[in-house]
Amino acid sequence: MAKPKSDADDKSENTGKNIYRKDGDTNWYYRFNVDGQSFHGPTHMANRRDAEAFAKKKKAEKKHEVAERKRRGTTVMVFGDAVVAWLRHKGLNNAKEKDLDYQTGWLRKQIGDGTPLTNVTDGIVVAVREAAQLCTARWGGRRLGAGTVNRRLRILRTVLYHAGHAGADVRLINWRKAFLKVTKKPPREIKMQEQIDIEQILRADYMPVFHFYLATGLRAVEVLRLRWSDVDFLNNEFTVTVKFGVTRVLKMTTETRRILMAEKAAIKAAMEAGRVADGVNDRSGPVFTYVARRTVVNPKSKKRFLRGVRYPVVYSAARTVFQNVFRRCGMVFNDVDGNPTARVNARIHAFRHTFGTRMRRAGVPLSEIKDAMGHSSIAVTDGFYQHVAPDDVHIASTAKADWEAAQRVKLEAQRVAEAESARASEAAALLAKADATEAAAAMLRKADDPAAGEVATEVATGEKSAA
Repeated sequence: MAKPKSDADDKSENTGKNIYRKDGDTNWYYRFNVDGQSFHGPTHMANRRDAEAFAKKKKAEKKHEVAERKRRGTTVMVFGDAVVAWLRHKGLNNAKEKDLDYQTGWLRKQIGDGTPLTNVTDGIVVAVREAAQLCTARWGGRRLGAGTVNRRLRILRTVLYHAGHAGADVRLINWRKAFLKVTKKPPREIKMQEQIDIEQILRADYMPVFHFYLATGLRAVEVLRLRWSDVDFLNNEFTVTVKFGVTRVLKMTTETRRILMAEKAAIKAAMEAGRVADGVNDRSGPVFTYVARRTVVNPKSKKRFLRGVRYPVVYSAARTVFQNVFRRCGMVFNDVDGNPTARVNARIHAFRHTFGTRMRRAGVPLSEIKDAMGHSSIAVTDGFYQHVAPDDVHIASTAKADWEAAQRVKLEAQRVAEAESARASEAAALLAKADATEAAAAMLRKADDPAAGEVATEVATGEKSAA
């Protein structure tokens, strides 16, 4: 009688040296510990002996990696801890990046919090990229563009770099092959018709800000940080604080001086009427202000705004005002079916690009546009506005086309003249031949051969007709 199979027999059949097999599965998996760290994975083999040999080789590789890591003084870190450490580093340095928690959360789901950084290889990075390409935007339902996918990969790269600097053991990644090729789109420009539409809709107290943006090409916060103590009407200049706390002194144009003078007069009138908020004045207060249309209380700051009182224009309010205006002007994205959505396709920074684009069209050299916009190098300026053809280039191109058309007319006239000359020469030759035939006919008639003379006369008549 056969002995019944026990649980111990089943266990021995499904386990081996550093390997095991799941119930109902023919393939073996490896599992072992090296220096307190657990390693496991598939061998993709059904033969026990081959699987044990594979696990033995894998264990030797991991022992070598651990020994090498100890020699270099690095440690093992899992991906979740690396992300937390990097976010803490960003917070301590007051670095701000839009949507950072969402992006890192997505990466943690794709890679796994418990995945050692040594397992994040080129293959994992490619898998993350492909997963990102399959994602859709949270608005509009469109697939993520190459720029957004690359941004997620840049965040992943920064997390790994930060962990490596902190002493963690990370693999070398070929990031050049990982990133997608991005076709850079021209910067958003406010067309002249769009500007006219904005001017018809925009409230009057925001109109000076709008025109000052277009007249100077300054960044949004650089304009809103401008104070009357920075304005020097005597020397016709004003000082702005730009990126990294650098100050720039700009000369006033006729347009900018008109805007600043009008704003100063408006604030003086409001001060005389006692309708200004604290800190708003014509000496050291903010240059650009707006008039509150109704009495409200900010739910976050609990600050009370009184109707008819002038307050400083802040970026958050300006962004809301201009986004509403853009939406009313029809400056929005379309969905996959071509229908307009509620998401606007422009922002305040488009005013800066409009300034640079119009200067380029006016034929201003790139070096002067660089100085006007405060770019660090001419390469930055060229990268933004190389697609713009100046008007003088257009005029030159038009003159070239006109010259080419004139050349074509001249060549055609010359061809016609040559054809006429050839036809005239041919007719003259035929006439000369006809005259010679007529002379021969006359001689034949004199020689008492009238029949031959008649034939020669007919030939001469035909030649003259042909001529």
